[in-house]
Amino acid sequence: SWVVPSDVSLAEFTGHYAFFWVALLTLNSLKEEVVFRAYPLEVLHGRMSMWPIIIITSMIFAAIHLALEPPTVFGFVGRLTFSVLACQVYLWKRSVWAAVGLHNGWNWFLLTLGGNWKLGGLMQVDGAATGWPPEAISVGLHVLAIVLFDRFVLARRIDKSTAAAAAS
Repeated sequence: SWVVPSDVSLAEFTGHYAFFWVALLTLNSLKEEVVFRAYPLEVLHGRMSMWPIIIITSMIFAAIHLALEPPTVFGFVGRLTFSVLACQVYLWKRSVWAAVGLHNGWNWFLLTLGGNWKLGGLMQVDGAATGWPPEAISVGLHVLAIVLFDRFVLARRIDKSTAAAAAS
């Protein structure tokens, strides 16, 4: 349930929530997408195949996040699988902003709907207890998205480029 104190005006809440989106979500997502997706994928692309780059950068991404909160297996695997998905989105669109959008959306989903957090004393969110750790649910969603993305988006892109190369 969402709890906003009665002494907080709608304008104050909206301003803080907008700041949360811009400063905390978007800038953090941009930083992480440049450091863990865009830069390594572009710089290392010609030096090694893409999947080792994706796995290595995703493991580093997940390991660094373990330092920020109590480590769990689901927490590590959740961040690892999210990073793999974000790499796929970056490679699909070749745009850091596509990956930032995915990152923002996922962080917003987890923070707003799936966990316990406070927005500067203006709001408190208590996620519904499902009996499953939120990380376990996120791992399942990430793996499903990775498989579907690889099968239906990236595979079609590869098929089109192979057909174009064969035609020329």
